[in-house]
Amino acid sequence: LGGMLPAAKKATRKAAASTSTAAPADAERLVASCGRAALEQLVLSSMRAGAPISLKQLEGSARPPPARAAVRVGTAVAQFEDAGPFSLLPVDLLVKVLENCYLPVKLTFAIEVCKGLRPLRFVADLWSVVRTSLQDAQRLGHHYETVDWITSRNLVRFAQWLPDADKVTELSLLISKGFAPDDVSATLALFPGVERLSLTGQGMNKKILTLMAKVQRPALRILDLDWGQVGAATVLAVLKTAPSLESLASHKLSGDILEGLAKLLREARQGGTPLLTRLRQTGRYAENVTPFAGVAAGALFPELQEVTIS
Repeated sequence: LGGMLPAAKKATRKAAASTSTAAPADAERLVASCGRAALEQLVLSSMRAGAPISLKQLEGSARPPPARAAVRVGTAVAQFEDAGPFSLLPVDLLVKVLENCYLPVKLTFAIEVCKGLRPLRFVADLWSVVRTSLQDAQRLGHHYETVDWITSRNLVRFAQWLPDADKVTELSLLISKGFAPDDVSATLALFPGVERLSLTGQGMNKKILTLMAKVQRPALRILDLDWGQVGAATVLAVLKTAPSLESLASHKLSGDILEGLAKLLREARQGGTPLLTRLRQTGRYAENVTPFAGVAAGALFPELQEVTIS
């Protein structure tokens, strides 16, 4: 046994060498490709676990999120029963097609077409992105669009109808005139896991924003927000609820808003650098933005990588 120990030690050293971390140059490349938020999360996880950050963790944070895989209901050859010609289609194929349709079309298939398609309600990936607008997601002219296919009350009912509303990661609501602020607030409350939120339209008003300011949104990273003629204090009260904000878009990114946001984010992070990396000025006030505003934004948000005026 004693004679075997040196050999065992050599084998152990050889195995350790084969699983060693990447070369310093690779490690530097991986760290450079991680965002500040991802690096902070890695450091916190390492400190809590009392273990060093692994190469696998770095690679996972550096890579872009993988594309969503096709969703299968049941087995790989599952079919919808009593769904007419749709029963002949692979389930994952039908789901992939519907993922690219507007919300009213998805609801029509899941509720009205036939009973055999009603299990679509329980396919989480089909509803992971919820958009009420019927225009392109880039929202050119989006502010003036009117949503008349659904009322604010039915918006709440839709959120209650979804079995996995807490798994929705992207929510885009076009608020038309006449939408009840309480309904908008109730709808937002039913989607607690949203990371990307868009609230735009002519119906956005002070009461909606005041109700929004009462709910913390620590998971929110990307925000597209209209606020009309509402004052900076009310808007900043809403932005304060999202300390992890990385991207902000609006049609009125004034100096008061940006300076106030920088201060709020630093306070929310106990003096830490704001995570904001993107700003986007949209719509009819874009011509008021000067190059000096972009320079000032860079000073307020050290992590800022992109300023877009459209």
